[in-house]
Amino acid sequence: MVTFRSIKFLTIFLLAVLIFFTSTCKLGEKKEDQRKVLVINKIQGCSRLASVEYVIKKIIMAKKTKRILGIKLDKPASFMAETRASIKAGIDLSKIEQKNIKIEGPNISILLPAVEIVSFDYSSQNCRIIDKYTVNSIISRLTLKEKDELYRNGEMYIWDNLHSFGIIKAAETNLKTMLTRLLSSLNFTSIDIRIEENKELSKKIQNASNIVTSFEKEMETGN
Repeated sequence: MVTFRSIKFLTIFLLAVLIFFTSTCKLGEKKEDQRKVLVINKIQGCSRLASVEYVIKKIIMAKKTKRILGIKLDKPASFMAETRASIKAGIDLSKIEQKNIKIEGPNISILLPAVEIVSFDYSSQNCRIIDKYTVNSIISRLTLKEKDELYRNGEMYIWDNLHSFGIIKAAETNLKTMLTRLLSSLNFTSIDIRIEENKELSKKIQNASNIVTSFEKEMETGN
C-alpha cells in the first residue's frame, strides 16, 4: 500500500536526482565555455601572424593610332610601364565568438571569419616607365586620361587574379597550419578548421573581371 510518507520520499528523491543532473549539465556547460574562452584567447594572441603580404608586379602597355585632323599618324602612340601592388591579406581573429567553436572532449571544430584584403597599395608613383617601348612625343603620345585608364586596368587585373596569385589560399593555409599546431598543444586530437567565404570580396573580384574584359575589348577595337 502506497502511503503519503512513501510518496513524499519518492518526490524528494526525484527532485534530488533532477537537481543533481541539472547541476552536472550546468557544470559541464560552464567547463566547456571556459575551454572555449581559453581557445579564443590563445587564438587571438596570434593575431599578428594571421596575415600574408605579397608584392605583385604588373606590366601595363598600350598602343594606339593617333589622328590629327582626321589623318592617321605613321607612328602610333605607345606606352609601357612596370607597376607594383603591395597586398596584405588576413583574417581578423578578434571576430571569433564562442558560437563559432564546438568542443566535445578532445574534438574541436572552429569556423573562422573570412579572409579579407587588409591593405592594397597600388600607386602610379611606384611605377617604372619602360622608355624603350614608350613613344612620348608631343604629337604621338597617350593622354593623361588614357594613361589613367591603363593604370586602372592594371589595378583591376590584379584584383581579378587574386585567387590565381594564391594570396587568399596562402592566408587560409598559413593560418590553418598555425592553429592546428596551437590546438594540438592544447591536447585536442581531432581538429576541424573551416573558413567563411568572403562574399563581398568575391563580388569585388567579379566586378574587377568585368572591367578588365571591357577594357580589353576597347583596346582590340581601338576605341
